[in-house]
Amino acid sequence: MRLRNRVITGAIWASIDGWGRQIASLIVFAVLARLLDPVEIGLFAMVLIVLAALQTVLDEGLTEVIVQRPTIDPGHLDTAFALSVVASAGLAGATALAAPAIAGLFGQPTLAPMIMVAAAAPFLAGIFGVHQGLLRRRLDYRTLAVRSAAGVVGGGVVGIAMALDGWGAWALVGQQIADRLLGAIVLATGTGWRPGTRIRAAHLADLVPFSGYLATTRIVNFASKQVDRYLIGVLMGPATLGLYNVALRVSDTAYALLAQGLAGVGMSAFSRLNGDRARLRTALEDASETANLLAFPAFFGLAAVAPVLVVAVFGERWAESGPLLAILALLGIPAMFSTFAGALMRALAATRLLLALLVLSAVANISVVLATVPFGLAAVATGILVRNLCFIPIHLWVQHRLVGLSPRRHLARTLPILAASAGMWAAVAGTRTAIEGQLPPVATLALLVCVGCAVYPLLLLALARVSLDRALSTFAAFRGRVTVG
Repeated sequence: MRLRNRVITGAIWASIDGWGRQIASLIVFAVLARLLDPVEIGLFAMVLIVLAALQTVLDEGLTEVIVQRPTIDPGHLDTAFALSVVASAGLAGATALAAPAIAGLFGQPTLAPMIMVAAAAPFLAGIFGVHQGLLRRRLDYRTLAVRSAAGVVGGGVVGIAMALDGWGAWALVGQQIADRLLGAIVLATGTGWRPGTRIRAAHLADLVPFSGYLATTRIVNFASKQVDRYLIGVLMGPATLGLYNVALRVSDTAYALLAQGLAGVGMSAFSRLNGDRARLRTALEDASETANLLAFPAFFGLAAVAPVLVVAVFGERWAESGPLLAILALLGIPAMFSTFAGALMRALAATRLLLALLVLSAVANISVVLATVPFGLAAVATGILVRNLCFIPIHLWVQHRLVGLSPRRHLARTLPILAASAGMWAAVAGTRTAIEGQLPPVATLALLVCVGCAVYPLLLLALARVSLDRALSTFAAFRGRVTVG
């Protein structure tokens, strides 16, 4: 199968993986949110910060090395697996031992036992990073989709059962462990690869420098993205963090649905085109435009319906999360620029540039959160949004430096889509204001979605017809090749 077809097929399965896992996870979370209170959700959000820190290191460093290297032999795989087992066990064990001290950093001593038990989740994910890297290298996102389905369904059953039985925040811990355990089983059986004993110092020397850079960039990125959660939890308490976490969960789900899977496929594809600057530039340009056609209206639409959606899905007790989601949903717009710039830097092993950019981003995020947290959750969300918008020119410059994609050319293909999406937001938000309180939340949400689905295509035809035609032509060409094959 030609690379183009493999990439598109991979993108389809990556989207199925992302959409299936994220939608199912959000459904499970919505059920749990109706069974648990903001304090319990907030307490687990604190535990989740610790788990995210571990997973940042364990999931990504060696996994991306396996994806990125032009060639890889069995010795590299065996060495990477041995290293991941040692690192996973060491970090999980150290976290369990340090759990009381970590709980003290949050000012919540009751977190200690939850952290000790929950440390098993990233351990299970970390030791199978090599398997995940092999599947991504092959663009075998179908098996990854099966992994996700098994984990989210099994974990959801465990979490909901524990919540109904009165376990409180522990229900979310149980959900995480069951999810990772079932996912690990699928990875272990689905790759057709078994670790051996071909562990060599030379292979370790090949893997560690690059994976070390990647792990460092992930750690810096983690600090940048988690500082708001940590400070809100410490300064405002678990109940306030619970409200913020619900809004973040929805906005993060939207980002994962629309961008994360594409970024993973993008890195795999860009890595294969490394050395052909012209083809890489064209691939980046086309992928960005097609993704924006789908993602921009979704993010604007989510912002427009946020207050209604939160009440309809999570219940009245979470109504305060609605206005926060209306702001946080718009983070998806600058995220589309950063997602493809990041995938490009990883694919081309531009690790110094990636690390420098992430450090700058982390410093900016920490500064913004520290400056805005005294003024409440809305101020924090607004500050983070403004910071991300200010970084768009930097991401455009990165793409220009690495592959010669002109910022002017990029924006010429992006701004019409942005204008159509913003126009749809205005129509949906105006409709929501006009009918506020006249219909039940679910009916209101359904009506607003219909308005958005009707208005966006019309605005797209009027403002971004060329972009739409290009995307349809690409799809038609792929469909024709698949039919002929």
